Amino acid sequence: MLCLFDQVRERKNILISTFFQHQHQQRIVEKFQLIVLLYIRKIKALYKEEEKNNNINFQQLIVHQREENGEIFYFDLKQREIDRVTQMRIKLRR
Repeated sequence: MLCLFDQVRERKNILISTFFQHQHQQRIVEKFQLIVLLYIRKIKALYKEEEKNNNINFQQLIVHQREENGEIFYFDLKQREIDRVTQMRIKLRR
């Protein structure tokens, strides 16, 4: 993003003081950080809602979503068995 800002500044031949340039770049970075933070919060909220509806935990939901999107091709069956047993223990404790 900073490179893009530099290209725009060069094209318009704007002379900006070093302080203003740094301040403007800092605002751009802060806006991107805010956008990313809001996106992460939105995704987490969606996962939590889905978790409530499906009664599965957050990690299982992420794995399920990745499987649906074709991101996971190798399934660690041992880890799945461990997760299944863990879930059974949690249900038995309730």
